[in-house]
Amino acid sequence: MAQTNLSFDTFILAAVAAELRTLAVGAPVQKVQQPSPTDLVLSLYGHAGAQRILISSDPRTYRIHRTQVRRENPVTPPGFCQVCRKYLEGAVLAEVTMPRFDRLVHLIFQTPDGGRITLATELMGRNANVILCTEEGTVRGAIRPSPAGSTRPVRPGSAYALPPGFTTGHDSLTVISPDDPIFETLPMEINAAVKWLSGTFSGISGFAAEEIAVRAEGEVASVPDVFVALMDSVRNGRFTPHSVATEDGAATAGVWAFAPLSISPGRRFERENISVALDTFYATLLQHNTEESDRTTLEKAVAREVAFRRKELASARATLAEAERADEYEQMGSTLLAYLGQVRKGDTSATLPHLFGEDGGEVVIALDPVLTPHENAERYFTRSRKARDAADYASDRAEGVAEELAELERIGAALGRAEETAAVEAVRAALT
Repeated sequence: MAQTNLSFDTFILAAVAAELRTLAVGAPVQKVQQPSPTDLVLSLYGHAGAQRILISSDPRTYRIHRTQVRRENPVTPPGFCQVCRKYLEGAVLAEVTMPRFDRLVHLIFQTPDGGRITLATELMGRNANVILCTEEGTVRGAIRPSPAGSTRPVRPGSAYALPPGFTTGHDSLTVISPDDPIFETLPMEINAAVKWLSGTFSGISGFAAEEIAVRAEGEVASVPDVFVALMDSVRNGRFTPHSVATEDGAATAGVWAFAPLSISPGRRFERENISVALDTFYATLLQHNTEESDRTTLEKAVAREVAFRRKELASARATLAEAERADEYEQMGSTLLAYLGQVRKGDTSATLPHLFGEDGGEVVIALDPVLTPHENAERYFTRSRKARDAADYASDRAEGVAEELAELERIGAALGRAEETAAVEAVRAALT
């Protein structure tokens, strides 16, 4: 069975929801911040002390969890942040619900005037969103508003609707017995059973389906019992969060809500709670992404400078090649002056005796038919002077550009080998 990469799946979301019910329900919202276009932070204070809830709709790092990481906020809060402050500051977190076992959680707040308002967190990959809506279902704002004309309008004043496809698949939480008729169609081959699990039930990622198969020890007959036992743990809020290390053990590869038995024991580590595991993992991941972004920016800068130097070097060498023909141009101009009577305006070329040839003979001289014979001669004298004038500069410039190009190529090679942040910064300094 092929192992699927870890991601923020529904089991992780269920673990976060259970944690928020224990630590944050009953706490009033003291502050709302939006440090980035896709991230919202709610600061609450209740019976369990201060809690900061990060909600991210980033298409790649979508998530929700308590966080200890503090980030700078813009001087002027974005529009969605202002709307959330208006409705949420002073409101009390009353409920944390999941409409079904899928990546959607509702944070429901009791407002000071006795009303209710919901922050719908939809962690649907590239369509991830955070939407504020009233008890009646009217959207007040969205962190990622839909464009005009969308099939699912998510804009202030529109009616809130569940994401498209949200009700696809059998709700995993409704399966309470291994004798449920849904299992009658379970394939009898384990690999097919894994695909069937993720394709039949809501919230069962490829990784979770693999886990169920491993816990069933590869026996299809045991899959229903394992599935129900796992969902019982979700229903009862019994989670054992784990971090998972990469193959080489140098970094964290992901997080899961239970002990991932498909991962070797040496690579999985139980954590204090799901938020600590997630906060640590994403802080490291985002730092790595930032470093990779810096590296990419430097690589593009080096490539741009290398391309410019190569073009400049080619130009200097072309100038030097032109300079080598300075004598030839002067000879052509002199030959035209000597035989002006044999050349007519409108000719595109002239075949004349070669005044400067060692063995005599003839030379073919290209002409501009628009110019007079005399003007064509002057044109060759001008080209000769320009070629000689540019020769010295082009020679020095070609040498200097060649040295710069060699240095830039050395910097590019060093960047390709750089593994540590300090090494990348050294390359940046060298480039500057």
